[in-house]
Amino acid sequence: MTNLLADLGMKIEISSWRNIVPNVWSLHIRDAASPMCFTNGKGATKESALCSALGERSEEHTSE
Repeated sequence: MTNLLADLGMKIEISSWRNIVPNVWSLHIRDAASPMCFTNGKGATKESALCSALGERSEEHTSE
C-alpha cells in the first residue's frame, strides 16, 4: 500500500502512535509534502492500524 501511494506521488510519514488501551492502536499519518493532509487509522494491532490509515488515505486521494 505504501508503494501504491508513493506511485501516486505521496511520501507518507507516521507522525504519532498511540496505544492507551490494551489491544487498541491508533496512529496519525500525513503526506510529507502536505502536512495538513493527514489521516488517522486504528486497529487491534500496529499493523492493522497502519493498514487502516493507508487504506483511508488512498480512498481520500482517489476522491480528490
